Amino acid sequence: GGGIYETEEFYDECDRRGILVWQDFMFACAMYPEDHQWYVDEVAAEVRYQVRRLRSRASLALWCGNNENQDLHDGANWYRPGYYLPGQLYYNHIIPDVVAALDGRIAYWPGSPFGGNNHNSQFDGDVHNWNAWHGNSFRQFGERPQVNQGPEGVSYRRYGEDMGRFISEFGLH
Repeated sequence: GGGIYETEEFYDECDRRGILVWQDFMFACAMYPEDHQWYVDEVAAEVRYQVRRLRSRASLALWCGNNENQDLHDGANWYRPGYYLPGQLYYNHIIPDVVAALDGRIAYWPGSPFGGNNHNSQFDGDVHNWNAWHGNSFRQFGERPQVNQGPEGVSYRRYGEDMGRFISEFGLH
């Protein structure tokens, strides 16, 4: 999410070389309005266009609705149960409905990270591990985020703590 839809040449090379593509839709690290019909219509048109364009690609492994929107929402609003994240209409209805209707072959994942008892679960789904950079602890749903920005909290050695099944994003600066 937040990147680009690649060119036909990119997908041609991925198809030719057997490289699998995790295809994000262009929603990342933000809240997206649902209260303007023109915007909802634009999102639906974009999704239809991209699914039709890419659905026959051998390299396409997964459709993904967003990058970090749900996880960032959970982390920022853990103390506000019931708070509604704008954009759910897209990730939970419009995008999966279009993918099912126009493709039906490739799996849809609402967001990344996603799975388990929180959106960045160590036990299910995919994980974004920036803990080594931010000094965050792995938390379970409903737990208050904990941060240790001392030398032991912000260290590349912390990657050894990561037991994620599929680590789809990580970083260290």
